[in-house]
Amino acid sequence: MAKSCLGLDIGSFSIKIAALERQGKHSCRVNALLQLSPPPGCLKHDRLLDPEALAMTLRTILDEHRIKTDRVALGLNSHNIMIRQISLPRMSGRELAQAIELDLAEILKLPPNHTVDSIYYSFDAQYRGSELDVVVAGCARGMVDPFISMMKQAELTPVVIDVAAFNLPRIDVSSAEKRICYVDLGHEQTVIYVESHGFYSVYRILPVGGRILDEAVAAALEIDTAEAANLKREYSLEDILGKATGAKSMLRSVIRQYTGGIIQTLDYLRSQSRASRISDVLDQVALCGGVAHVPDLDTIFQQELDVAVRRLNPFESHQLIKGNRQPPDYGVYANAVGLALRGLNE
Repeated sequence: MAKSCLGLDIGSFSIKIAALERQGKHSCRVNALLQLSPPPGCLKHDRLLDPEALAMTLRTILDEHRIKTDRVALGLNSHNIMIRQISLPRMSGRELAQAIELDLAEILKLPPNHTVDSIYYSFDAQYRGSELDVVVAGCARGMVDPFISMMKQAELTPVVIDVAAFNLPRIDVSSAEKRICYVDLGHEQTVIYVESHGFYSVYRILPVGGRILDEAVAAALEIDTAEAANLKREYSLEDILGKATGAKSMLRSVIRQYTGGIIQTLDYLRSQSRASRISDVLDQVALCGGVAHVPDLDTIFQQELDVAVRRLNPFESHQLIKGNRQPPDYGVYANAVGLALRGLNE
């Protein structure tokens, strides 16, 4: 196991870095938490357009904060990541790798214009009764290669490239033997990942995020989006609707997009299990990301979903030590901390 690692969570609006160092067998120290804006035009949604510019920015900030480790666990959340869950009979690790390689095109349902050679892929397998429960993830090399190039130009060593949301259970002290829906509320998108008793259930991305919410608050209060972004951290959405002098319909619509998308995802799980209520297949919803800190958003979700909702704090575990303080926007660092923990185990 490694002694130190960086968790790197790259979003089109902000980049989050968590530098972790192992302290003994069961604890880690958070040496640094960094958040920065990517260079203009560097990123477009999930695509890295200018690896060199981002490499220079990262190298500069890491040097400024005297961060020495070069090991990096990079997380991606993208519509372009293909994720499939399959069941196979028990077999050795070598046999499993050969079986997946042989049937990869069929497993990932690759379109005719894609070949296996154009895909990076990985898989994870767990025993479920007499079978292997296997999750296979694949992504086009053309999307991943710019990130690899960027890290090498920044003098960093990529030890893990993973779906960022898959690592959220690592920071969640409540996750053991539970059915949890993780909702990562980002600036451009919302990522939903459900894990049930340690097994993958659902991964979905909704095209709604903090940017649209800022625009809706701005329209309701007749202010600019920068002021709206600040106000939504101070006032609940119900308070903002009560103070609104402008159009309220856009803000109500955005709230419905959030709740409707989550409900639709969880209703799929309910129907798959032939359960009568979402609470029959889910124990709780854990929110993270910047938008998770909007006051009373957790209450709105809980009322709509009729399931317990909480904010996910990556620093809640006593195993993560950073003095006696944690950042007020702790949910922003959830992916970065989870990724760094993953990297420490490589």
